[in-house]
Amino acid sequence: GKLVDAFRKMYGESSKNWYTYWSVRAGNRPWNRGLRLDYFVCSEALFSEGSKIAVTDACILTGEKEAMEEDLIGIDHCAIALSLKL
Repeated sequence: GKLVDAFRKMYGESSKNWYTYWSVRAGNRPWNRGLRLDYFVCSEALFSEGSKIAVTDACILTGEKEAMEEDLIGIDHCAIALSLKL
């Protein structure tokens, strides 16, 4: 079947300007100039209502609040998460 980017499938146009990588050397994170390097690529069938296994959410975990508190803002990547209904 067709493969899709789970985050873009869930959030459509509002998924623009969400990134998973920012250059530390260029200091791009505070201005949110980044790239989406990390994806969950899923079968489109996982988004249909009748599917036994279904994608319920796809997230980019920027961790801005936690990063500021723990002085980890210099990290160049953030985590991504995929929630499934089994």
